Amino acid sequence: RGIATVAASGAFGRTAPGTPRNRRARRGVGEGAAAARAILCLITLLWLGWVMPTVKRIVCLANSTMTGGRCIAGKEVAPDWLPNKQIATDWLPGTWVRPVNQKNTGLTLSERKQLCGSNPKVLEIIDIPLLDALPKGHQQENWLIDPKRSGQKILDAPRSCLHNLVDPMKPLWASGDSPEYGPNERVRFAEPQETPPLLLDEHPQDSLQLIRVASLKISVSEEPGDKVRGQFKHAGICYRLSVTDPECKKEYQKKPAGEYTVGERFLTISLGKPYGKYCYKIIAAVIYPE
Repeated sequence: RGIATVAASGAFGRTAPGTPRNRRARRGVGEGAAAARAILCLITLLWLGWVMPTVKRIVCLANSTMTGGRCIAGKEVAPDWLPNKQIATDWLPGTWVRPVNQKNTGLTLSERKQLCGSNPKVLEIIDIPLLDALPKGHQQENWLIDPKRSGQKILDAPRSCLHNLVDPMKPLWASGDSPEYGPNERVRFAEPQETPPLLLDEHPQDSLQLIRVASLKISVSEEPGDKVRGQFKHAGICYRLSVTDPECKKEYQKKPAGEYTVGERFLTISLGKPYGKYCYKIIAAVIYPE
């Protein structure tokens, strides 16, 4: 958005230095420059041998659509852990991992195939070669992929392990903001350049949660844009969020406009990157129970 704002300013006249649009443009350019410096520093450290590449074994819990490609995310498991139906309930998962590229944009098909030899699917256990952690803002789970090495699929995790993968019950970040499309779908993003500055009701330190809902409703709209949304109740709070799970969207976009009750589901919820003054919550994966 920062680059687009700068381009618009050049095409339609100069923008006063103190206007919000100009400040957002400078912030966007500044964030991009900071990310580029961080990646350059990482490459230098790798060349010097001060940072060692690593491989993380994860259970894939999302392969969702986003600008430029897909967002892959999952939970880490022990390197020597191989599940079967007898021991699937005898282990505890590790932290979330979101593989990202140097541009911090959606992973292309070739990048996704490099992760495991094919386009990752939900509940696949995969070994992903990574360079280093690359946290940005509330998306602390980001890890930079290694473009020179290929990962591999190990096997499919049984659906019985989903109960162990669920995160502790808590609200999905800040609540109470109810725009046109659905309740509690976004979090205000702090912009220090604003006068007075915007303040978040809370400061998220994570951006991914796996939850179980007893009753999910899918609504299909005739309007363009976010045609497929999911409605559910979690931790006593009602949500109505955009669905970016490509398989779920494909299934319901074919249906007539209306509301469909689908019952119990596991949902991967993601808190996206800032868009304007907000970060939006999305349903990145809709997963069938056992």
